[in-house]
Amino acid sequence: MRTLIKNGTIVDPASRICSKNHLLLEDGKVLAVGGEAEAWLGRPDCQATDLGGRTVVPGFHDSHQHFLCYAIDKEKIDFFEAKSLEDMAELTRAYIEKYHVPKGAWIQGGGWNENNFADRTLPTPAALDIPTVHMARLAVVGFLATLCTQLTGLSTGVTFLVGGILFGAIGFVEPGALKRAGGEGLLMLATYASVAASFVSMTFAQFGQMLFPVLGLLVMGAVGVMILSSIAGKLLKWSPWLSIAVGLSCMFGYPVTYAIAMEVSAGVTKGKGFTEEEEQRVVKHLLPKMIVAGTVSVSIASVLLAGAIIPMVFG
Repeated sequence: MRTLIKNGTIVDPASRICSKNHLLLEDGKVLAVGGEAEAWLGRPDCQATDLGGRTVVPGFHDSHQHFLCYAIDKEKIDFFEAKSLEDMAELTRAYIEKYHVPKGAWIQGGGWNENNFADRTLPTPAALDIPTVHMARLAVVGFLATLCTQLTGLSTGVTFLVGGILFGAIGFVEPGALKRAGGEGLLMLATYASVAASFVSMTFAQFGQMLFPVLGLLVMGAVGVMILSSIAGKLLKWSPWLSIAVGLSCMFGYPVTYAIAMEVSAGVTKGKGFTEEEEQRVVKHLLPKMIVAGTVSVSIASVLLAGAIIPMVFG
């Protein structure tokens, strides 16, 4: 059945009509306006509706803008042109550097279309936390630490450790950055290479001459360290094993102490039902002690002792 709208103001922009008029409808569609619609008034197959002077207008396509939301969106990262998760990560890095976003602050973005990605993978926080970001930041810290060593003459073991602490405190380097970057193996390789470099200019005769005295010193030193560490551990209320481990770090020094602490922590926790949080608690309990002990011993104690003992042993 058709419906006739009467006694109302009809607005039809297409026909430039805005006047008291009639409107004929069927199944939600407009069939006629004006006199042609009025001809259906009083017919039994047409139901009339009196508007009582109200106005009828076409349905609006509401093309408006929330200016506050628009302004807020302009402060976010625009991922519209991103074609991959790598593009999103690069845009995020650029945004952080441009606006100096502090550590822990929220970063918002939008506008990406995963259908434009090669693998159509939805982005996640973990996907944006890529190894190259951490490795690049570590490289910057390493460069600055090396420059500091060249200018001051301080040991690289000291400048690298202090640089890591300072840049970690300001949030430039995140905790566990080396592990996230997958560079722990690289660190071990560099450590072994630095040790091997010490023997490059040494002849086999010189090596054999100093081998047994050095081994004897290492054995005596290790026994002495274990005894004194156990005593010191009782005073500090540490377990004997932890005390001995920290004490023996004076025989390695940083960064080997870092590698040892991480290996021990992994050996204790991996595959034994520990959660990631529990694994980090073990690392945080052991790693600072090992690093500080190794740095202090290598940078201070070993220099003093070597200056006194080596002349006595090797003349």
